[in-house]
Amino acid sequence: MRAAPLCIFVLYGLSSLVMLLLSSASSRRAKRLLIPLIVNLALSVLLTLAYWRVPELLSSVNPMGPGREELFTALVLAIIFGATIEIPGFLLNSQYDKRTVEALDALEIALLEARTNPSTGIQRLSQACSSNSALLDEAGIQSFASAASDSFKRMNNVDSSLAVALALQIQSKRDKVESRSKHPTPLLVEVLGLTCVAFILGEILAVMREAPTLR
Repeated sequence: MRAAPLCIFVLYGLSSLVMLLLSSASSRRAKRLLIPLIVNLALSVLLTLAYWRVPELLSSVNPMGPGREELFTALVLAIIFGATIEIPGFLLNSQYDKRTVEALDALEIALLEARTNPSTGIQRLSQACSSNSALLDEAGIQSFASAASDSFKRMNNVDSSLAVALALQIQSKRDKVESRSKHPTPLLVEVLGLTCVAFILGEILAVMREAPTLR
């Protein structure tokens, strides 16, 4: 049994465990990735145990031939990462950000109604704050929007300067949500991309060394 593939499997499993622990202690958006991360960790553990118990298994399914087990191991793990974390995580984050933008849009519409028709708009603004409190809190605007809504209620009118400040905050938070990366682990994606380039360059150099010298 070659030690390098086993080390790659173990390191990947440890990385999966770290990602799972970090995600469980992060924001609501990150916690939505717990199931994909658990599936990824389970697969990494199964592959590590399978290679440790039956090391010939990797060689029997490796189409790259002898001496390429490390590269094949990395490709297998990259496929697992994409199938269990990257694709589901991208879809989950996109869905969550879409709902957040919709909550911000609803808040903006309610604010516009409050400015044009305070008698009904102030109540609608309060409802927009309470009905989407979790999403707005994650976006970092819930406390400000609730405070503004409570202030409007007490005055039974809309303070123009406070309404403008809230509108600017809504626009700023919407731009931030729409522009942030939908990848579950954007830094890891960049690292994996650079690693793949390094592997490809290494394979090209290996082929060039093994090729007979042209005369």
